[in-house]
Amino acid sequence: MLPLNNLIFAHRGIFDNKTIVENTIDAFKLCIKKKINIELDIHQLNDNTIVVYHDYNLKRLTGIDKSIYDYSYKVLKKLKLLNTNQHIPRLNEVLSLVKGQILINIEIKNNNNFDNLYKELDHLLTNYNGKIIIQSFFPDVVRKINKRKKYQCGLLINRKEKFVLNKLFLKHICPSFLAISKDIINDIKKSFINNYKVLVWTIEYHKIEQYKNVASSYICNIKYGVQERI
Repeated sequence: MLPLNNLIFAHRGIFDNKTIVENTIDAFKLCIKKKINIELDIHQLNDNTIVVYHDYNLKRLTGIDKSIYDYSYKVLKKLKLLNTNQHIPRLNEVLSLVKGQILINIEIKNNNNFDNLYKELDHLLTNYNGKIIIQSFFPDVVRKINKRKKYQCGLLINRKEKFVLNKLFLKHICPSFLAISKDIINDIKKSFINNYKVLVWTIEYHKIEQYKNVASSYICNIKYGVQERI
C-alpha cells in the first residue's frame, strides 16, 4: 500500500490550454521533467480503448459537440486539441511515457460496463512497472476495485456528493483514501477524516500550506509557464 503522504499531483498534467493542452503527452512530459506526480482522467470508448480525457463531451477542446462515447479511437486520434498538434492519448501511451518515473493517479470518469472497463484497465496496469492509484466519484466503482484488493482506489467527494460522508456508507465502500474538494474539506470534522488518507483537490500550488492540517496529499493546478517556480 502506498502511504500517500505529502504527495503533489498535477491536475491533468502541467498545461495552459494554449501551448500545452491538459491530459496530453506534452502535459505529462513536463510532469516527468519536474518530477511531479500526475492526476489524469480516463474513459473507455466503444471499441474498448481507454483514453485520457476529462470531459464527456468533446466540444471544449475539439469544437465538436458530440459525446466521446460516439467515437472509436481510430477517429478520435485524428482530432487536434485547441488548434495545436496535440491529440487525445490512449492510456497505454501515457504508461509507456511515464515508465514508473512518477506516480499516476487515474480517475475513472464513467460507470458504464464496469467489468469490461476493469478488464482492459487491469490488463494495462498488470503490464505496467510503476506506481498507480485510482479514484472515482462512483461509489460502486470504488467498492468493486477495492474488493479485488489489487489497486488502491479512493472516493472523490465534492459538495454534491457530501452525503457519502457517513461512517456506515464508507464502511460499505471501503475506500483506500478520500479525495475531497477544497470547497468542503474545512467543513468536515477532523476526527472523521483522521480515519483516512485525504487528498484535497483542486488547489493552486502556492496554497498547499493552507491545507496541511486537513490533507495528506494535494491535487494541484500547475500552469505551464509558471512551473519553473516549483
